Amino acid sequence: MGTIWRPQTELNTGKKYQALLDAVLADIKNGVLSAGEKLPPVRQLAWEIGLTPGTVARAYQEGIAQGALVAHTGQGTFVADPETHATSKDVREMLFDPNSSVDLNASNTCYVGQDRILAKAMRETLEESFATITLYPRRSERKELYRELANWITPHGVTANPENIVLTHGGQNALELSIRAILVDAPRKVALDRLFYPGLRMALEGAGADLVGVDIDAQGPVPEAVEALCQREKIAALYTSANVMNPTTGTMPLERRQALVALARKYDFQIVEDDCWCIDPMDIPSFQQIVPERGWYLSSFSKSIAAGLRFGFLHAPEAYLPTLKRFIRISSYGVGRPVADLALEILRSGAATDIRKAVCARVNARLALTINHLGRWDISWQKSVPFLWLRLPEGWRTASFVAACERHGVIPRPADEFTFNDAGVPAAVRLSINCSVPEARYIEALEVMNTILSETPMEFGA
Repeated sequence: MGTIWRPQTELNTGKKYQALLDAVLADIKNGVLSAGEKLPPVRQLAWEIGLTPGTVARAYQEGIAQGALVAHTGQGTFVADPETHATSKDVREMLFDPNSSVDLNASNTCYVGQDRILAKAMRETLEESFATITLYPRRSERKELYRELANWITPHGVTANPENIVLTHGGQNALELSIRAILVDAPRKVALDRLFYPGLRMALEGAGADLVGVDIDAQGPVPEAVEALCQREKIAALYTSANVMNPTTGTMPLERRQALVALARKYDFQIVEDDCWCIDPMDIPSFQQIVPERGWYLSSFSKSIAAGLRFGFLHAPEAYLPTLKRFIRISSYGVGRPVADLALEILRSGAATDIRKAVCARVNARLALTINHLGRWDISWQKSVPFLWLRLPEGWRTASFVAACERHGVIPRPADEFTFNDAGVPAAVRLSINCSVPEARYIEALEVMNTILSETPMEFGA
């Protein structure tokens, strides 16, 4: 359908973007706008009703986040089909206990109606895929899925070869498989950023690695520290997260990546890049693209689609593929047919792209809210990344700040959970963008932290 819709009510009360969104939602409810109908382009509608393009864009983004609208790449914004997109709030938000603490520790995927979208995709694959559910998974039958995944990760700086991709049970499984393959004929010493999320440590230690942390700055591992380590002892690999450093949110520039690649060639080690947190495209080459014979790239659907799918993938150097596939056969024999078939359906239908865009829109809306309330403090953040890094004011220790927050019903994640030897732990916390918490309650939690940060530890009994 066309793009002739205009709001029938005045938009001169309250927040303009909210008034416009309310007009859209009202017309969907009363049947003026029907499922599949295209809304006017942002700039066209903004000019015709006297609003800024940013205001119209925010209204559309909020509508997408709520599941009422859906954006299709290169086509525009449409009224969502209730059969495939949720038009109600996150059920977790609806069931939120107002007397419970606000959890800013967890990192579940933002809800944007994935249940209905995935249910439709499951129905689409039901007859075809479940006829073979009694059979073990076979790589030869998944060529289309590998091609779709190659297209999915290419915008993230990967020169993707479908033949070099293996499927995994989420990002953690990809980490474990990579280190098992690397350590077959290599020393067990493995380097990683001194601040890194706990799941990586558990996966690497579980695979038998002997871990050592290297100093980092705002751009990632410090090359001088990596070289100093290599001069002392032989390492098999460096694990890092170049596009979105967790927990500090930084991005490693090309010059730093090239410096680390030079060291990898000089001292003969692999570089494994965990890109699970990067949802938006990235215009910086990955380690896989810069040094394909040493660069590993892994990601998953956990942050962009749905964490419960436990679907991940690993792009590995050619020489390691036989060993990697052998470990997959030993450990699990591969990702199950229903999950792989579901992944293929949402990739080729465009549903995965739609979900990812909706997740980004919802994350960015709440991210903007968080920055507006905590912007006067020393925070680091990145667009579409659902967490911030908050460095505490002088006088506050991490443990004291976390304890004060918890007494007031807010649960941040302390910096020491991201280290493994307690060396040089900064006074800082990671704050997850928890979209499951109702906005009013979320704002209250931010103001609680504002109050605590404005005072001294003594005033909070810390």
